[in-house]
Amino acid sequence: MITYVGNGLGLADAPLRPELLEGITENTAHASAAGTRRAYEGDWAAFERWCDIHGRRALPAQPQTVAGYITDRAALVEPGTGDHVYAPSTISR
Repeated sequence: MITYVGNGLGLADAPLRPELLEGITENTAHASAAGTRRAYEGDWAAFERWCDIHGRRALPAQPQTVAGYITDRAALVEPGTGDHVYAPSTISR
């Protein structure tokens, strides 16, 4: 249950204890398999390149930017075969 307390203005978060910060770092480092992290890094790099080419901001990305990128990726086909370059599961990642 979430309880609303005041308007939150002027409230600052207290610093986290060092052991919590270390735990966050550890959990983040092991949250995904190495191959998954590499795939995400490659996906992000591709999105940033696409944004640069099309004059769009990667962060914060506008909904139209994300939709344009997905549409563009979904339309890519291999020359000669006509097979789609990206599977739907890759695009949704």
